[in-house]
Amino acid sequence: MDINTPDEDDTLLEVASLKLVPLPHLKTMPTSLLITCSFCEIALVPNAAVSHVVTHKIRLKKDMRQRLQVIMLRPGVIKAPGDVIVPKPPCAPIEGLKLEDGYKCKLCTYCCITDSTIKNHFSAKHRDHEGTYKDNCEGATVQTFSRTYFAVVPLLADMMPDNLFALYLKDHVPEVEALQVLNPPIDHNEVPPLLKITSWNDHLAPYIGDKRKVRLLLQLLDLPTSKRGEKWLGERLRKTIEGYMKEASRMGTNSSLAIRCILMECPRLTQNSDHWIILPEKTIESYVRLLHQWTHAVMVTLEGHESGYTFPLTDEDKSNAMALRDALLDESTDFPIDVFHIFIKPLLYPKDHTLIPGPYSKFNEPFECFYALRNLRDDGNFNPADLVTQMFAKFKYFIRATVLYQGLKVSTGDHLAAVTREAQINFTPGLVTPMNQTIDYQRFASSIAMSTTSPPVTRVSACGMFITYGEHTLSVAKWRQALAKLANEIEDDLAELCLHQNFSLKVPKDTPDDWGNDTRGYSWTKNGTFTKDKRGLLAAMLATPELRLAKVEDGHLKFNHASIWDFIHKCDAVNEKIALLTFFTAGQTPRVSEFIEHKYANSTRPRTFMRDGDDDWLIIRRTKTESRKEKESFSPIKCYRRLTGFLDTLFLVIRPVEAELVKITHGEKQYHVYQEYMWTMAGNRMTPEQMRKSILQFNTKYCDVAIGTKDYRQICVEMVRTFIGSEFEMKAEELDTFAAQANHTLGMTYLRYAAEEGKLPSMSSDLLLRFGRASEAWWEHVGCKPGCPPLLPLRIRQELRDAAAKQSTNIPHAGPSLPSAPAQVIDTQAIILAVTSSLVAEVQKVETNLDALVRRAVAEAILPL
Repeated sequence: MDINTPDEDDTLLEVASLKLVPLPHLKTMPTSLLITCSFCEIALVPNAAVSHVVTHKIRLKKDMRQRLQVIMLRPGVIKAPGDVIVPKPPCAPIEGLKLEDGYKCKLCTYCCITDSTIKNHFSAKHRDHEGTYKDNCEGATVQTFSRTYFAVVPLLADMMPDNLFALYLKDHVPEVEALQVLNPPIDHNEVPPLLKITSWNDHLAPYIGDKRKVRLLLQLLDLPTSKRGEKWLGERLRKTIEGYMKEASRMGTNSSLAIRCILMECPRLTQNSDHWIILPEKTIESYVRLLHQWTHAVMVTLEGHESGYTFPLTDEDKSNAMALRDALLDESTDFPIDVFHIFIKPLLYPKDHTLIPGPYSKFNEPFECFYALRNLRDDGNFNPADLVTQMFAKFKYFIRATVLYQGLKVSTGDHLAAVTREAQINFTPGLVTPMNQTIDYQRFASSIAMSTTSPPVTRVSACGMFITYGEHTLSVAKWRQALAKLANEIEDDLAELCLHQNFSLKVPKDTPDDWGNDTRGYSWTKNGTFTKDKRGLLAAMLATPELRLAKVEDGHLKFNHASIWDFIHKCDAVNEKIALLTFFTAGQTPRVSEFIEHKYANSTRPRTFMRDGDDDWLIIRRTKTESRKEKESFSPIKCYRRLTGFLDTLFLVIRPVEAELVKITHGEKQYHVYQEYMWTMAGNRMTPEQMRKSILQFNTKYCDVAIGTKDYRQICVEMVRTFIGSEFEMKAEELDTFAAQANHTLGMTYLRYAAEEGKLPSMSSDLLLRFGRASEAWWEHVGCKPGCPPLLPLRIRQELRDAAAKQSTNIPHAGPSLPSAPAQVIDTQAIILAVTSSLVAEVQKVETNLDALVRRAVAEAILPL
């Protein structure tokens, strides 16, 4: 727009969308002035002010620009960002600067506007401080001069410096926020049931009334990292403990079953006792952290710690600890596994209390002290019962490993007798030992955890379309639309990857698949000719010059590795999306660690991708309870028709070519991975961490809520209750009756009687149909069941049925009439439900997209201005 030269500088600044804002907090004479843009609400420096005006399409004449330059050079005008000092809190908002919702660090004055930035700040500046970044930051209203944000108090706007409230915020609030006192329980009724049994609060009573003392105590458990702390207490100690536990586990694996039974029951009175189950290496590595924390705490308190806390160690314990310290400091030697055993064994064995001065207390045992310390929280409270049971389970594993290690170490030939002698010291019922105490604690904690009525962490809105778990709320309508959008993207990506050809793909309904066949390499994908050629896609790619996949040199084919990698990356993207769609839509979500193990061909363990007629099925055959139950699981879910099509295209058209190209770039081992596992990425099987990240990114991007796997699985359970309920549950009582007539159980009927050809043991056709109906109910809830609208919440469907039934009973009758031909039965309730569900689904689509549509319309309307 063209303007005439104004008479006053203020008018010129206003026309240029600029403003000079006083900064009295700098206490300069004259008062410093900050240039701000009225439109953007940002601070500017003189050199950038005039050019910034142009970005708003404000056209100024030459003399106006020159006048602006003069105004910018006034005394007191801030010339550079470094000339501005951030005001001290609490302060009123600076006029002309944008107010933003952000975060303020509780440990310093740092402020920012994103969650990731405050997280990085805490990691870089306060990594030694107890608690997470969320514990040490709070929401705040922030502003910025350039790049540095500072917190402001909007209530102080337009208040004079001597305002009473402003003085209160300045003089008294910092003192209140700095309070470190934590009130102890007022009376016995304030003490939780678990603490009444463990007395952890009494043991740590001198510390838990003060936040600073609590933080110092928790530092005992804060393990060193590669960037801070003593190296010998960090990685070297961790690897020593890992080596010790893995060696003890290896001993257990090589021991007779009788020895492993003794580790579970001693003295052994029956032939029916359980045996000690050896954990996988990765699980041992996670268990070791607990033992690492205990050893670290003992070491740092050995010669005094700032907290003043010490463990009740005997002279022998102290001598063993110092020997371990010296061995760890001597990096010229291997990991001191035997030295660690000498150190830890007395701490996990019963103590001779005559060697401990003073009155008897269970806290004369170091393990009792560690239990209290390990479950202390930074707020002065202790972990609830449901969070401590796993700690006890880990300690039982440690004790059994130590007993076995010691028994085999001192054995002179009769290993069973040697281990039995050591086990009797710790396991005999009636003795006060670390093992028996731990068993009792776990029993009581489990009882409390299972019988306690906890407050609900999952909540459902009145309309049933918003489900909250913890701090996150999922919109069911957005979630359904997100999955529909994902399916459309997959369809487009598959078409592009297949060069918009279908290669005559067809899977006959009678395709054979023997579900019980466990021969390595067996897969239904090999039981027929589903395309003209299984390498048809490769032929099409080689015939497409634009792809530059390969060329002929000296009569030999030479592949372009860059083009192969480009194809693999595209396959990775499609594979990730199909994995997500399968995870979300096929049925109730399994654990991620189980989901990524899906195979479409048998290997060491049988496959989990099956075919039955026109349907693809996925089976969970390993759960986290497998080691304890010592048997495989079988949880089938049925894929809906569109997903089945995606999977067929992936494994019958794309994967044969992808696997052979991976062999070229990665080698034979990875080729076999692609020939067996369903979910792959960058030449390897997808990891649980990669899948969890994908799920979080999907929920954040498509559903506008940052829900991870753990929270999502909780919400899924609530969705089943809300939308499906018991409507699709199948009763098995009548089947039990038939089994009873045959004098065996229903489970035995499935397992041993009338085994069906082509089906796994314990999976009869009727049971498979029941699982299929459950999957179909889930499809209908998701909104992907062909010909069915998304389900309304169960409560609303019941209300509609009741209303329809009531109306049908109120229809007046005209009296007796002549008999007529039977009229066609019309299910009015089904019609009402179907129509209502369809209408509600369409309205929800509009509501979900309405915000984006309004924003787009407003932006398009103001664009000409």
